[in-house]
Amino acid sequence: MRILVGIDGEEGGRDALALARVLGGTEAELTVAHVVPGDGRPTRGANLAFDAAARAEAHALLTREVAGVAGTTEVIEASTVGAGLHELAAHGAVDLVAVGTSRSSPLARLLGGDDARGTIREARRPVAVAPRGYAGADGAVRRVGVGFDESPQARAALALARELATAHDATLTVVEAIEVASWLADPAVAPALAADAERRRSAAQRRLDQVPGVEGRATTNLSLDSMRDLAGDVDLLVVGWRPHGWIERAMEGSTGEALSHDPPCPVIVVPTPPAPH
Repeated sequence: MRILVGIDGEEGGRDALALARVLGGTEAELTVAHVVPGDGRPTRGANLAFDAAARAEAHALLTREVAGVAGTTEVIEASTVGAGLHELAAHGAVDLVAVGTSRSSPLARLLGGDDARGTIREARRPVAVAPRGYAGADGAVRRVGVGFDESPQARAALALARELATAHDATLTVVEAIEVASWLADPAVAPALAADAERRRSAAQRRLDQVPGVEGRATTNLSLDSMRDLAGDVDLLVVGWRPHGWIERAMEGSTGEALSHDPPCPVIVVPTPPAPH
């Protein structure tokens, strides 16, 4: 597995590197990268000496952080961490991008951004988010969980989860959440909505029962709540992700993006696979 790891000189980068080594095992091809803020294009007013110093500092940071780790290093200048990492991933035919979770408060993330969420939003490859403190944790993968909803990205998430479960000789649990917003409806129709949700849950359970090699569970719950519950029971959670418009993100956000902030276990967010040509 070819894994690109985002390093920032902080604990989050060390957690990401530890996760990459666990997921890839001894056969992993690691590229460790640091993103320098900028657009990568020299301008008439550019301070070339400052840019050279920033790059030298970035290379020194990588040398310190990857001491004793086999792999290559990269420094790239980009407007955001996510953009820089995915540019490198595209050029390097990377299978997975690994980053650390944000340590910032909700207000700081709103004002200054969140590198983990930003990387997911730029995603054209699966993004693995390491929980805080992962570099000092056991790191064993014995139980893999995956969120499922019949979408292309969920199918891709299941395929990756199955691959990782096989590689780590781990159990695989698949959970499908059937959401019902009965609290939004007129009380007179809420029971009908709940009954419909139960019918859909039963149908989903029958489908999951036919998936070989997994423990399948269908619930009537909000997707985010179900995935948070599952994350508390497994060593690795894999979920699908599709692009959201800014209005949708502001109103409800993305399950994958929400899980990327301070998750209880490593989370891999798998984007919608490209359409076949």
